[in-house]
Amino acid sequence: MTVSRPAFFKTIAAAATLLTISTAIVNAQAMKDVTATDTITLPMDSPARTLEFDTGVADIKIPQEGIVNVVPETDRIFSFTPVKSGSVTVSAYAPDGNLVRRFNVNVPGHVVKIYGQRTVDDGPAPDYRSYVCTDIGCGRADADMPQPGSSSVAVTHKRPNGDYVTRTRDYH
Repeated sequence: MTVSRPAFFKTIAAAATLLTISTAIVNAQAMKDVTATDTITLPMDSPARTLEFDTGVADIKIPQEGIVNVVPETDRIFSFTPVKSGSVTVSAYAPDGNLVRRFNVNVPGHVVKIYGQRTVDDGPAPDYRSYVCTDIGCGRADADMPQPGSSSVAVTHKRPNGDYVTRTRDYH
């Protein structure tokens, strides 16, 4: 049996292609879940928390912005300030690009909206106030707004004899 040269080379090329594809499939590694080693909890009303790394850190990657702010103090000391509730995995890298540490930052709480508390003086805002609640209590979600203080309610009643009585109640 004689095989023409072009057919022979096509057969060899097809075999080489199959070998390359099968080698790539064998060498391909499955993705693995990236997990953090520690979890740091920063309550919403807490001040910044300062952390020191064992080695110098050139870059800190936070894949989801807006949960925590990071401010470098030195190449090893960083301050973490909570911004809003949520969880994010933070990765710290050395100047050579190697991973120094990976950890979770958890800012606990969930937003609760209470309707009917806004007044005309609050301006063009929704008819609710937002609170961030955790296991131990709730606080204003819009911390830049003035915090509610005490208020007084005066109610005037007419007695059967015609006199008026005003009763004032203080709420704190």
